[in-house]
Amino acid sequence: MSRFFGSVLDFVLYGHLLLATAAAALTWTTGELLGQRLPLALPALAGAATLALYNLDGLMPYKRGQPAATARGRWLRARPQLLAGLAALGIGTAVPLAWYLLRAAPDAWLKLLPLVLLAVLYSVPIVPDAGRLRPLRDVPLAKGVLIAAVWTGVTVALPARLGHPAVPPAALLLLLTRRFLFVLALTLVFDLRDVAKDAAAGTRTIPLVLGARRTRWLGWALLLSCALLRPAGLPDAGAAVLLVPPVAAAALLAGARPGRHDHYYAGLGDATLLLPAVAEWVVQHL
Repeated sequence: MSRFFGSVLDFVLYGHLLLATAAAALTWTTGELLGQRLPLALPALAGAATLALYNLDGLMPYKRGQPAATARGRWLRARPQLLAGLAALGIGTAVPLAWYLLRAAPDAWLKLLPLVLLAVLYSVPIVPDAGRLRPLRDVPLAKGVLIAAVWTGVTVALPARLGHPAVPPAALLLLLTRRFLFVLALTLVFDLRDVAKDAAAGTRTIPLVLGARRTRWLGWALLLSCALLRPAGLPDAGAAVLLVPPVAAAALLAGARPGRHDHYYAGLGDATLLLPAVAEWVVQHL
């Protein structure tokens, strides 16, 4: 029985189902927090697109060529058909949802297209480097910033632009900044895990430039900044609830190191990404 539940857990985590749930939940609660009415298609699109992009990334030739030195790496290497199936499911769900949104709001493609391009080009080799092409993620120090920018754009900027009524600029800027700082800090957890792999691939991430200790201090500074950005008019109880995600992320960052089981990262890491959605929902219902 434990083996069965372990297999299910691996499927949920390594197949990026928890991550897709986090993307959908963050998008939905953004609308709730900003007092907007969102079409249900938008958070569903965020979840489906996340499922598609992250599983497609696992099928990229540069990923398939890396040594499978971890439980997650071996799981992904052994299941290309499953990754392709999950990616196809995500694409098959995202395309009609995007079409629906475009029909309802003809200018929505102008808001969707930059994020789609950035997310796709993150993994597609387009940057010339010494006679070969590299993906955007291999640009020095760009990996975490790109991830944080896409997640912030999808889960905050899009709901704010496509929902109704219009959002006051100050409230939107505050939430954009909080979400970017939080996600950027979380990317450092995964960069600390991947230092050996990124060094072998020639991807100069923040830990490879600053070292592990300074990277942790940078992450804690980002999370402290996130925690200090308190929405206007929020009661003390709500402010305390919003402190839970950055505190949890700070603890996760403290324990991040190469060699830990992948459940620490794909499980606790992705679950921590879901925490702001839970906290924002609780704040709205206090």
